[in-house]
Order: sequence, then C-alpha cells, then structure tokens
Amino acid sequence: NCQSTPDGVNKLDEALAETPVIVPAGPRVLEPFDCKGMNGFHCCVKIKHLVRDADANGKAIQCFLDYEESTCKKQWWREIVAKKRVMVYENHNKRV
Repeated sequence: NCQSTPDGVNKLDEALAETPVIVPAGPRVLEPFDCKGMNGFHCCVKIKHLVRDADANGKAIQCFLDYEESTCKKQWWREIVAKKRVMVYENHNKRV
C-alpha cells in the first residue's frame, strides 16, 4: 500500500507545522525518524524538513526510496534506471 495512514499524515502535518531550525555547523548525531504509518515520499519530506542544515561539505541531506532485492519492484526499478543511464555492478570479488 502506497498511502500513508491517517496517523502517518498527522505526524507529517505536525512535523511541517514546526518552525524550521537550522542548527550551527558541526558534527552531530541524528536520532531515528519515526515514519511509522507514512509512505516513503511523506517520510522523505519529513526528514528534509527536520534536517535543514548542510553537512561539512555543504551538501543537504538526501532521502531516496529503495526496494528489497527480492521484489519485482526492484527489478522494475533496475529496468527503468538502466534505460536512462549506465549501471555498473560489482560481483562478490569486488570486480566490475
């Protein structure tokens, strides 16, 4: 199911209602994000809203969705991506 539950939507709304805070530069540890009940897109929106600052290299946090290796969705994703760019894989011996 790709839909967020009503509880997940409420969690996202609460996170987006918070005033964005950009913390001072420097190392820190991020706590786990509670995305229970949210679809992947909503979870990424929440994470990007809560982590507004850049890392030591000036890069913003990135969030992307991935699928389990054994699913047909992963195979579909590989086929779509392969049509758009060259993909390089390595084998168990670390050879490409």
